[in-house]
Amino acid sequence: MATIAPADVAGVLAEIATATPQGRHPDVAGPEPQDRPGVPTRHAAVR
Repeated sequence: MATIAPADVAGVLAEIATATPQGRHPDVAGPEPQDRPGVPTRHAAVR
């Protein structure tokens, strides 16, 4: 799993929505892979 900023997701969705149909778009993910069990712990630590 790789988290991604909402603004980055919005940019990709805007590109897809305005482009000509190309079939399935590649998966979108953030730059830093994270193990799934550790995500809630890291998120809580930031708050």
